[in-house]
Amino acid sequence: MKRDEIIRALEGEIAKRDRMIQGFLRAGRRRRGGDEPAPRQAELGIAAFPVTEFAMGPGAHLPLPDTLQDVAEVIGREAALRLAEGLPQCGSRSWRRMVYVPQKMKEGHPLVRLIGRERAEELRRSHTNMILEVPVCVEIRAAYREHVIRRLKAAEMPEQEIARMVGVDVAAVRAVAAAAPEEGAACHGQSAGDRCVGRT
Repeated sequence: MKRDEIIRALEGEIAKRDRMIQGFLRAGRRRRGGDEPAPRQAELGIAAFPVTEFAMGPGAHLPLPDTLQDVAEVIGREAALRLAEGLPQCGSRSWRRMVYVPQKMKEGHPLVRLIGRERAEELRRSHTNMILEVPVCVEIRAAYREHVIRRLKAAEMPEQEIARMVGVDVAAVRAVAAAAPEEGAACHGQSAGDRCVGRT
């Protein structure tokens, strides 16, 4: 094949891969309220943790729930947030995330895939043979949704499209847009639509 043909073929493969990844992530967001990676994400090797990135950046001032803070003191804030965001739902309760910490972990273990070998080993040393119940960080997720809504609104996306993408109704989009910039992002006082919640 000629050089130009090879380049076009590679570009086609890259575009196909990107469409597949974006479609997979969009499907996961629709199923899980707009703020979680899709199921089997770690298994497929697609690493996207938008809530964690938000909580390490614009939402860095947001406190972790006490139970997650205990874990963060061992493995760090970012790794703890990845657990909260990346672990699958356990049972019928949407807020429940649980993981068993074994004595030995192979490379394919969910903890290794989510937070890396070094952090997984730190967790193993401190919590061997324990079952961790990890909170879903409702407050941080709510702040992240409001942050996303503001960004999309600033980009002049229609409210109906924002609501569909984020997984809320149009009234919620308008409530966030009507608030002062980043008001309630830390859920101090009242968040948009008076939806401030406790640390769970």
